[in-house]
Amino acid sequence: MEANNLNIHNFVNDPEASEQEMLLKLFHFKGNESNTLNIDEMPALMKSGCIALCNRGSFLLRLDEREFDIKTGDMCIIFPNTLVQISFRSPDLDCWVLAGDIGTVRNLPIKSMSELYLLIRETPCIAIRPMERNILMTCFDYIRLSYSRKHFPYRIEVTRQLMMVLGCEVAAIYQKGKRIKDRPNTHRDRVFHRFIRLLSDNYMRERRVEFYARKLCLSPKYLASLIKVVSQKTAAEWIDEFVIRHIKRMLLTSPQTVQQISAELNFPNASFFAQYFKRATGKTPRQFRLMAK
Repeated sequence: MEANNLNIHNFVNDPEASEQEMLLKLFHFKGNESNTLNIDEMPALMKSGCIALCNRGSFLLRLDEREFDIKTGDMCIIFPNTLVQISFRSPDLDCWVLAGDIGTVRNLPIKSMSELYLLIRETPCIAIRPMERNILMTCFDYIRLSYSRKHFPYRIEVTRQLMMVLGCEVAAIYQKGKRIKDRPNTHRDRVFHRFIRLLSDNYMRERRVEFYARKLCLSPKYLASLIKVVSQKTAAEWIDEFVIRHIKRMLLTSPQTVQQISAELNFPNASFFAQYFKRATGKTPRQFRLMAK
């Protein structure tokens, strides 16, 4: 089944905000009413980052290959390029989703940024306190109001600062829950953060550690050691994880052939592509696609 490709640019026509990586859109899920995201009928590849707040009711949310039972008082962070689908919504559901470009929050002035990133990847959906939810909803309201003032000369600048506030509030929720250590960012953290940004932008074309090391002005060996210390995974393992996750999404949702997916991901040929995928998953691309049907 082919997935929708949900990009914030499809919902917002705002050249000024687009130029400055500040496209934003607030979506409201209410009961079983239809929604412009249309992720109940089929999975969607979310190209933008999202924060979801469930104020009432519940729903079943699938992120890539994991399923989460979202209830009243839960918050969910969705990174870009995640396959998203809702398989159930309660009649009393009231959920707000803020979607947008993540350029603004990539450089949050917070401690332990690498730990925060790793933890959100591991536990994207968590229960939060009523006061925390009220503060986040207030942030949503301020961001929506600021963003809507099209003739205000500092609209983008003010909205960017409000997004930074929202990002810090989310980080504080994880820190208050003692889910991450409160410590300054180190050189290793900064390298890891830059590596993940580069990887997110380039994994479809580049799978060589040497490429990322060169971009970061480091030797491949030194980069590998830094990434391993911070994340307990090697740089090569991170590259493979991004690529394999993308291949799985394509096999599950795209009508493209294995050969076409191979070419899109810059593999030399379909045979090498199949070997690469089987080495990581134990199945050939065709076997994986057939078993998922």
